[in-house]
Amino acid sequence: MRWCSARGCTFTPDELPLVSSGRTLVAFDVCFFATYAVGWFVTAVFNRGGLEDNGIARVFRVYNICIGVDTMPARLVCIPLSYLSIFFFMLTVILAAHRVTYEPGVWKALRLLLLLTAMLLATMFTWSIGIEPVGVENMRLHVTGFGLGLIGYGLLKLSSVLEFLPMAGCARAAPLRATLSSCQPSSRRPSSSFSSRGCSSS
Repeated sequence: MRWCSARGCTFTPDELPLVSSGRTLVAFDVCFFATYAVGWFVTAVFNRGGLEDNGIARVFRVYNICIGVDTMPARLVCIPLSYLSIFFFMLTVILAAHRVTYEPGVWKALRLLLLLTAMLLATMFTWSIGIEPVGVENMRLHVTGFGLGLIGYGLLKLSSVLEFLPMAGCARAAPLRATLSSCQPSSRRPSSSFSSRGCSSS
């Protein structure tokens, strides 16, 4: 099944191409959280004291997800692993931007700006992984990188929301039969239907 509008069709997961922004975003999530899982495991085994006595806990008095990757020897493993997650994030942005360039609509320029900003901010997350939170200046850069990286991830999600926003009207339309009856058949695919608001076809 696919959702179609005047801007084109959005495929369901079983119809997605092998390489798509949706799949690479999942790969980013897996690599990102795997980096922290590996970091916590290494720290727990080889430097358990680092989980209880670290810069983040001393300054903020909380034990968050970062502390598992902020000390040695976990940094030796997590820094290279973080490059893989950043790669998938950048690939996601590139693929999404490539798709946007072929789509008409008033949201096109805004989505391209959001995607570019998201990629730039996401690269700043390397400060959080690469800079050990020791000392005032390093702590400031470490926390800044973490915050900017999260904003970049949020902007990427916002761009995805804008992509499907014009199709929300079809999802709310009822009854479905009335919506389908207002659609015109597509010349590219007999079973697909199009309208100015969007329609579902299987």
